[in-house]
Amino acid sequence: MITCPYCASELKAEQENVYCSFCDIVLGPDSEWGMWAEDGTRVPGKKIKGFITADHAEKSVKELVSYHTYDLLVCLRLAREERTKAYDLLKTFNKALDQGGVEFAEDAAAQGKVYEYWTKRCWVLENILMDRMGYFPERITDDILLKMEAHSLRAQQRKMKISRERKVASKI
Repeated sequence: MITCPYCASELKAEQENVYCSFCDIVLGPDSEWGMWAEDGTRVPGKKIKGFITADHAEKSVKELVSYHTYDLLVCLRLAREERTKAYDLLKTFNKALDQGGVEFAEDAAAQGKVYEYWTKRCWVLENILMDRMGYFPERITDDILLKMEAHSLRAQQRKMKISRERKVASKI
């Protein structure tokens, strides 16, 4: 039986595209809402990439919005680490400049640009998360990531099923 992946309403597949009257959407191969589902299966959603590096945090906004929220959090965590490294190095160069090390002026300027770049990358990721979740975490710990991954996997596996019949205990 084919169903709507959003509300699990039973659908009649008479052609390539199918209309769900409850959700008021058309489902099919060319639909922005995707394909219909089988037996109350949920919308597949975005898949967790699992292996994220700082390079992923440097992708375009257009690509980043297609990432799973878990992957965005990992990207933000890595981008914050890069920003911290850049800031620490900038601080070192600035101390050298303060102590008369004029030869470090170019390095300090270049490092300032690296720090600015990673700060803006963090802002991009935070704003995508803000749009998606309504907030972004101040700290991203391993515990938060593990819990989010577990919740995501559990939610994707749950079928949408309504039980209309009441189970009556038998008398022995």
